[in-house]
Amino acid sequence: MHSAILVGEMGRDAKHLPGAATSSPKGDADLAADLCAVIARLGPCEHLCISYRTGEEQLAATIPFIQQGLMRHEQCVYIAGDTSTRNVATALEAAGIELGREQRRGALSVLTQHDTYLIDGCFDPDRMLAWFEERADTALRAGFRALRVFGEMRCLWEPSLRIERLVEYEARLNGVLRERPISALCGYDRTVFPTDVIRQVIVAHPSVVVDGMICRNSYYVPSCERLAPEWPEREIEWMLTNLSRLQRAENDLRESERRFRALSHRLLAVQEVERRAIARDLHDDLGQILTALKLNLERPTPRGSQEPSERLARNVEIVDEAIEHTRRLALDLRPPLLDDLGLAEALRWYVNRQAEHGTVDIRLDVDALDSTRIPAALATACFRLVQEALTNVLRHARARHVRVSVRETSDALEVLVEDDGRGFDPQAATERAGAGVSLGLLSMKERASLAGGTLTIESGPDRGTTVRGRFPRGHDTAPLRRTIT
Repeated sequence: MHSAILVGEMGRDAKHLPGAATSSPKGDADLAADLCAVIARLGPCEHLCISYRTGEEQLAATIPFIQQGLMRHEQCVYIAGDTSTRNVATALEAAGIELGREQRRGALSVLTQHDTYLIDGCFDPDRMLAWFEERADTALRAGFRALRVFGEMRCLWEPSLRIERLVEYEARLNGVLRERPISALCGYDRTVFPTDVIRQVIVAHPSVVVDGMICRNSYYVPSCERLAPEWPEREIEWMLTNLSRLQRAENDLRESERRFRALSHRLLAVQEVERRAIARDLHDDLGQILTALKLNLERPTPRGSQEPSERLARNVEIVDEAIEHTRRLALDLRPPLLDDLGLAEALRWYVNRQAEHGTVDIRLDVDALDSTRIPAALATACFRLVQEALTNVLRHARARHVRVSVRETSDALEVLVEDDGRGFDPQAATERAGAGVSLGLLSMKERASLAGGTLTIESGPDRGTTVRGRFPRGHDTAPLRRTIT
């Protein structure tokens, strides 16, 4: 997907105007390392812009930009001013780039504005865009994967330059990069370009890199809108719509943070309850079993007594009891069937186990489920969802019948848990969860969301409850090989 990025000095505070000078809390070395990491993650078809005050800032981004292109077998072009080509060559050599060798094999060229932006002595956006297209086609025919270009825009600046032509060029370049494998980094010297020009350049790019971070640019206007004749009349509408979108995003972020904190507290509480239960089981049951075995082994045996064989048999029984108890503890934590035989068998085991200890009639439908096609993480999410839903039914619903179904469709895995119990008010339960009380439903929804799915709950007083989970199937649904141990 195409994206445009501006590497600049915008402050963290959104109240700073684009182009306003700010100080960074990071040192030059940290910023250079962050920029290297960001540039290394960029793919083809990127449109970047760097706003800088010193040559060091410029090189901190442009050198890694060129290095990454050479490493990826892309054809690289460095457009420099007449007076800076020698400095560029020195900087590239100092960074370990063998300029002569790369030039001979056609991987790197250092051009001037007269070879590119100012052919025939004037700046023509149409001609420059055509240059990008032709150069990219030539690079592909030569066997390179893509074209990568850095341009010093200061070599283009003069007071007579029509700013609207420059902004039009930047906006239209986005369309060219969407259609061809081209990465372009445009450098704007803030000691040369007026603040208003830098501001308009920022508006032409959808993302901004600040202190080594890629930040979405809330000031960005897509080129199809900005270049439209009616844009001046629509600008106010765009500003109001943008403010509304940002406020909704902020509200959603706060709500997500609130849910995260509530679930974090709930997780800690549940962990303590589970640890207490495991500790009690180990102390009260397994501990007593092992103590009885120890005392039985230490007790002396009279001479000539037949008791040794009887004691041995009793000790074997005690050991069997300890093994069975340990097995139950392990099953409660995670059934091995889920890993060994898949989701369908694990659900059959769990439902049968629950049916043995209660008066609820539980019907399970997983006959058409192909467990080998379900990724392990998705199988775990579905199993835990059914487990939590059934636990809620057995504890609170007072139901007589429960139906559990897991089935595959062409594009999703669907989970259904339906009971005829007393039901409840889902909205009230959600509000209680928001207050930090009764977080069961919230945790189920978050579990489904983390697995890439959705969860809906339908219920009401004396109407029973229906829990539906849906997990879209994507590229990760290839058959999995399971080992049975």
